[in-house]
Amino acid sequence: MENIKDTVQYSNSKFTKVNNSNSTVATTIIKNLSDVIPDDGYTGFYLNKIKELGQERFVELANKARAGSDTPAKLFCWMLKHNEMVK
Repeated sequence: MENIKDTVQYSNSKFTKVNNSNSTVATTIIKNLSDVIPDDGYTGFYLNKIKELGQERFVELANKARAGSDTPAKLFCWMLKHNEMVK
């Protein structure tokens, strides 16, 4: 059984942040954000952005994309590329 460090709400699903490798956590975040991250072979881009921006900022941008567009996946991708412009 893994040690649970703390529980954090990510997306609309429950996600428990555990004491394991960051890549496993990042992969889980991507799976939980399937409504804004298409399964189109660009998973590496999203993994790099999680590492670059941090988990909290990444999920924050995903939530803003959901709230601000009828096509949240496109907006989310744009926000990740231009994150310095998104407040």
